[in-house]
Amino acid sequence: MTIIIYPPTIDWTFMRQRPQHLMSQFAQDHHTVLYFNKENQSGMVWNEVEKNLFTINHAQFFIDQILPSLNDNKLFWTSWSKKIPFAKQCRADYIVYDCVDDFPEWDMDEKRWIHKVDAIICTATNLMDKMKKIAPKTPKLLAPNGCDWEFFYSSQSLNTKVLEGVPTTAGPKIGYIGAWAPWVDKEIISKLADTYPQGQIIIIGPLLSTEMISKNNVHYLGYRDYHELPVLISYFDTCIIPFKINRITQSTNPIKVYEYLAAGKPVVSTDLPEVRNLTPFVHIAKDHNQFLSMVDNSIVSNSNPSTLSKFAKQFSWTERYKDIYHSLVNSYPLLTKNNNNSKLLQSFSYLNETYALNHCTTNSYYATTNLKNDPPFIGTKPSGEYHCFLLSPKEVVNMKAEYYYLDIDVNNSEQFNTLHLEIKYTKELIDINTLSYSNTLCLHSYKHVHLSESINSTFSVNITDLVINLGYIPSFRLASKNPSHIRFSNPKLSVFKRIKDEVSL
Repeated sequence: MTIIIYPPTIDWTFMRQRPQHLMSQFAQDHHTVLYFNKENQSGMVWNEVEKNLFTINHAQFFIDQILPSLNDNKLFWTSWSKKIPFAKQCRADYIVYDCVDDFPEWDMDEKRWIHKVDAIICTATNLMDKMKKIAPKTPKLLAPNGCDWEFFYSSQSLNTKVLEGVPTTAGPKIGYIGAWAPWVDKEIISKLADTYPQGQIIIIGPLLSTEMISKNNVHYLGYRDYHELPVLISYFDTCIIPFKINRITQSTNPIKVYEYLAAGKPVVSTDLPEVRNLTPFVHIAKDHNQFLSMVDNSIVSNSNPSTLSKFAKQFSWTERYKDIYHSLVNSYPLLTKNNNNSKLLQSFSYLNETYALNHCTTNSYYATTNLKNDPPFIGTKPSGEYHCFLLSPKEVVNMKAEYYYLDIDVNNSEQFNTLHLEIKYTKELIDINTLSYSNTLCLHSYKHVHLSESINSTFSVNITDLVINLGYIPSFRLASKNPSHIRFSNPKLSVFKRIKDEVSL
């Protein structure tokens, strides 16, 4: 029996994309799926969000204390090459690299770790060609993106006439759903706004670019929950994919195109290689003028929604999963189904209570100055050596639990990936209001750790042995000899208490 592990990359509830959809397909097909959230969260260490699919809310604790008890074969599925080396932490038997983007900053990690993977799946032909060059002997499959067909098809039964934040006008409603990112061609949006002064251009998605179009009929509605999308799409007359043509977009297989079609909406796109295959059901524009013309034609022509959605049905995630599963079974015969882990996990139910730690940065350059209001810094520069003290609130110093972890959020920055962290502790009582670099404290060495070992963007250190030995939670000092000072955030104490089996989850 096989467990599918998706490492911390994107939170389960954020922008439901290919990872969430494919993991849902594995779960529906009677596989146990462990989906790790990007950052540690308080509450239950794991939650069964769908039948057979468990979100993991404290990665390091789960890997340390629970995963070793799950003896099934483990397939490690990652869509970010930086996560490939963490397959070893997760005791994986088989590694799949789901290659979905061609970001230049990923090249180094791909070349460094691709030899570790057992199979490669690519969403685009350009990605497939790239992987053939750097991993010629590794089994590969071209499996483009898809859509939750029934979910978006339901949009056709809706008739949204009013959208909050968008004025009601007689002109057309032109919609884009996706990240407002650097690869969006803002000039197209501006020209559409000028061409249809009585129309409305609606942008729905997270804002990843600060370059905005300041026009009265361009509306940024921001990130919306996935369940809202059919209602929003039903408001549109035409849907667009206004991407610039560059290295990234030439290898993108946009999920939105399948979702638009499933909803029965006409689609106009710039000339993306992966979208060309969808003509004539998608209108492909070679330049800005043609894009405007095609939008106009899509508005005035009465395209048949049922024809578009019927065409899109072949691209459902269910169909995509069938191709992927068939390919994996051939290369990994141990990929077998199992739905018994829910009961097993019930015996490893832990509640994580988190407590913010008081912190005080000290700096050798300002040796006698109390910097309790400064952000938490560590590292060494000519301007001074930074230390950071972490102090537990008085009410938790003597708290009893089964496990204790020290957590700091590091956001996977390149600086942190090279950081060597020295952790010391003191038994002395510390007054945060008078603490400075010049204070003489009796410090005891505890651990030396490298932050590249962190599987997610919260770095966690198991301090259980120390707390049990001392009988209380001490104060800690973090330091580093790295030739820079680095800021982290949200230092906290995670306390784990076992929930009795008979308690309903």
